[in-house]
Amino acid sequence: MGFGRFEIRRTCANPNLEEVRDSEAAPACPGLLQEFLVRIGLNCSLKDFGLSKADIPELAKQSMILPDYSNNPKVPTPAQMTDIITAAL
Repeated sequence: MGFGRFEIRRTCANPNLEEVRDSEAAPACPGLLQEFLVRIGLNCSLKDFGLSKADIPELAKQSMILPDYSNNPKVPTPAQMTDIITAAL
């Protein structure tokens, strides 16, 4: 049953989501992604790469100037980018 472009990915992560619409499955996706990262040993943070709070402003600034950034369907503001990076620390 085709419900959208994320069907294959979410059903691989949790087969119980096969018959669930995207709008209903979406809230489970962050947790499923985190479980997947733990399973494959990629559950890390920016601290694991030696970054600190002092690095956040520059990293946020650099994150806003990538050449393909304009292709992002939802472009965050600088403040939102800072929040995203802070959460990844």
